[in-house]
Amino acid sequence: FIFLGYVLITFTIKYPQYLIDSRLVIAYSTISSLILVSVTRLFIFRTFFLLFAKNQLIRRRILIVGAGESGKLVAANIVTDRTYGMELVGFVDDNIPVGTKIFGNYITLGTTKEINDIVQIYHVDEIVVCLSNVTHHRLMDIVDLCKSTGKLVQVYSELYDIVAQKVQIERFKDFPMIRMSYFVNDQFNYIIKRILDIIASLFAIVIFSPFMIYIAIAIKKDSPGPVLFKQKRLGQNGKLFTFYKFRSMYMDNDDRMHREYLANLIKNGKQAATGGAEGIYKIADDPRITPIGKFIRKTSLDELPQFFNVLKGDMSIVGPRPALPYEYENYSDWHKERVRVLPGITGLWQVSGRNALNFEDMVVLDLYYIENISPWFDVQIMLKTIPVLLFGRRHAF
Repeated sequence: FIFLGYVLITFTIKYPQYLIDSRLVIAYSTISSLILVSVTRLFIFRTFFLLFAKNQLIRRRILIVGAGESGKLVAANIVTDRTYGMELVGFVDDNIPVGTKIFGNYITLGTTKEINDIVQIYHVDEIVVCLSNVTHHRLMDIVDLCKSTGKLVQVYSELYDIVAQKVQIERFKDFPMIRMSYFVNDQFNYIIKRILDIIASLFAIVIFSPFMIYIAIAIKKDSPGPVLFKQKRLGQNGKLFTFYKFRSMYMDNDDRMHREYLANLIKNGKQAATGGAEGIYKIADDPRITPIGKFIRKTSLDELPQFFNVLKGDMSIVGPRPALPYEYENYSDWHKERVRVLPGITGLWQVSGRNALNFEDMVVLDLYYIENISPWFDVQIMLKTIPVLLFGRRHAF
């Protein structure tokens, strides 16, 4: 509007002539737009929003899922501070009878199965999930139920402390919240992401080509067998593709050890006691690994051939790690959501800064990435991957 107004005025009065020059119009309008938009957002809009909210001209009706300590704490802040125009509707809880007073006169309105009806009856604008003593699986089921209402869903949970430490999140008053939204297949974002993948993978192949040649020679000298290890993995929507790595193991190995390890990992939700910093998919002190294999695994150099997978379009630079078919067979339904997008070389959970991620933590982080996927998010994760590689804080690649 500022730009159009500027053009209209200069065109109408035709004076002074130098202001009508096209380059000056663009420069003046850009600078003035930035200044006025910033002032409007920081001062005028915020002032009027807070004024309207305080006088209840703007209201956000909040439903809290979970009547425990976390739910009561959020409720107390909503009730005692009307600054942001939030109005508490009540609570939903599966373990407390309907009508029970939880905080002041606010009661439980029903169970999670009745969320859709409660949202419609009480004209809820926003749902805040405040659960701590539940499994990841149950938490994700409840979040899915909340999202099915079409309302904004925020999660305040100790189960999400991994995400809260490492990514930018919103604040719901004084509480860190994870915004959950439906996965949107934005074609434009995917085009940008694909272009970014091609540029980054080509750059990596050129930069690391001397290392790849040296590693190939070292592998050939170290033990008999091919330089590359090829394996079938699950890509986007479960489509099989050939996955490349530098070979780090002796030939003709039995994979029963890894099958049992993954089955136990997924079933129990915990890493093997010896897993440690080797990460989710790696068995510490694996006797099948060659001497050179130990080095390239520790430095993640065994992953370099996956840049060719990215060029082929089977993988992305950033995404969930590609699952093995026999791993996928042990997945629960909510785990299978990981294969909705292209798998990646690195991802959010690899750069989370945690040394003891268990399998379900990993899945939660993968799902968070999928829900918030964007080229800019990819760039942030790529940048965070660099110090992980340089300083050896490796979790699972």
